[in-house]
Amino acid sequence: MLFCARMHVWVKRAGSSRARLGLTAHGLEHVGSIDNVAAAAALGSALRPHDELLSINWAGFEISGADELYHTTWDNVDGTAAMRVPVPCTLHRLNDEAIDMAKRFELHRFSERTWLAEVELEHGFDWAPAAARGGGACAEGGHALLSEQAYGAHVHTLEPGRFAEPPEVEWV
Repeated sequence: MLFCARMHVWVKRAGSSRARLGLTAHGLEHVGSIDNVAAAAALGSALRPHDELLSINWAGFEISGADELYHTTWDNVDGTAAMRVPVPCTLHRLNDEAIDMAKRFELHRFSERTWLAEVELEHGFDWAPAAARGGGACAEGGHALLSEQAYGAHVHTLEPGRFAEPPEVEWV
């Protein structure tokens, strides 16, 4: 499995020329409760790196402040997140079951292991992580794909996403 550090998308081999794509845990930290997921590309579409694959509409709550008694006040927030492809490919199919579950149940979110799309990779796709190739993009116009260890080290340097679980506090 390889990871795109800019898009927070993973790519996992699913046959000789196919791969499955999903959002990483860090990518999911930027998405609230899922209201709708819509395909931004038709099945059979040829996609270039940065092309939008899915449009994810979400809603959530965000701390807005505190009142005079120090009670937390909340605001409703919503938005749309675009899941983009990091590699040149052709859209083969979507994971309709996972997408329908996310839309149907308010508290259901994709897991970091949920694949959302299966694609046919452009001929000649190199599965070696960028570090093994001396860095650079994995394919013409694409982003560097990292190993799980390299991606984890990168994410460790980032701020948590808007909807990340707060760290546990140890009381002494």
